[in-house]
Amino acid sequence: MKRLHSIAFLTLLLPFAAQASYSYSWFEVGYIGDAELETTTGRENGDGVDVRVNFLAGDNLYITGYIDEIESNDTRQDMDSFGIGFGWHNDFEANVGLFATLTYEDVETPLKNDDGLGVAAGIRYNVQEDFEAYGGIKYAKYADSDGRFINIGGVWSFSQNYALVAEYTTGDYTFDDILDEFDREQVRLALRVQF
Repeated sequence: MKRLHSIAFLTLLLPFAAQASYSYSWFEVGYIGDAELETTTGRENGDGVDVRVNFLAGDNLYITGYIDEIESNDTRQDMDSFGIGFGWHNDFEANVGLFATLTYEDVETPLKNDDGLGVAAGIRYNVQEDFEAYGGIKYAKYADSDGRFINIGGVWSFSQNYALVAEYTTGDYTFDDILDEFDREQVRLALRVQF
């Protein structure tokens, strides 16, 4: 519950953030569908929800946070994760932007609960005025595990302040003290409110 309070507090600051050529101030509520959670001993499908928030904290810096909860169909491989941190962006052309984030993360899987730091980098590209494509890579190092992920997605701004987001993510967690890994693959749909 403390995580949800943290995210809710961050959203209160969104209206006071400045604008950039790309929006870096937004709040999203998403549905995670077709989530595949797999270990060497089993594979399950599930779905869940998430909340993501970003807001500018300077010309090129922003604060970011997320929380997601995935429940498998038979509840044996439920997974919760939380992250909060800072990001940097550089919109070096009118239709191309680069970004990177550093986050503290806490992950709870059926195999292990762990926390540590995540580093991500990506690119945003305005295909047309109301549609943006993006992609990124992420590496996370936790106390007893590490994670590697790739994601691609698109954002359709159907008005000045609202957009629909579609995203595909794939990757895995590898555990240092367990001879197993936890694969995660999912599709995500979200409503974004841009400030």
